Amino acid sequence: MRFSPVLFALATISLVVPVSSASAETKVTSLNQPACKGAPGNAAAARHDHGEVIYHCAGAHGWRIRKTAFGAYVHAAFTPSGASKPVLTLSAPYDIGPRIEWHPAGNGAPFAAIVRLHTRLDSGKTASALAVLALSPRSACVSAIIDGAATDANGEARKVAAGLTNSTACPAVPTIVGPPTEVARELADRNKRE
Repeated sequence: MRFSPVLFALATISLVVPVSSASAETKVTSLNQPACKGAPGNAAAARHDHGEVIYHCAGAHGWRIRKTAFGAYVHAAFTPSGASKPVLTLSAPYDIGPRIEWHPAGNGAPFAAIVRLHTRLDSGKTASALAVLALSPRSACVSAIIDGAATDANGEARKVAAGLTNSTACPAVPTIVGPPTEVARELADRNKRE
């Protein structure tokens, strides 16, 4: 039995080209100074004075982030390249960051990102959760929340991010991966879709 050279070539290519559109290369950008630039007037309103402080941060592939701290609350508004308005605003009752891990597709545009959200517990201690964002050129949402104290929270967040695509449907309330701790529930509820 003879195989056509064209079919053989197609079969060989399909073994070499990955099926997933995700690239193994992640990119990390900062959500803090000096990488982020303060908005005019920030010098007069230091965060410890409970005044509003705004930073503009560059993300991957043209995404822009506007991080706003006001009192104890911090928000991060995500705007895709070419858009004039944010498509997602993250919220945390203590802090967001200090960095974003972007997961790009083969064309370089990110289809997912991971961001740490911080909260202060009733005991006064801080705790965190990882938010896994589903991204597309025109939309974004918090797809999942993982308690930052969970075993291998970073690895679990990366697994969830790797499973997302540009067409992933956004849940009304982020899915809690792992134990539904108080921290995970609070941050999932705070970042549900409106």
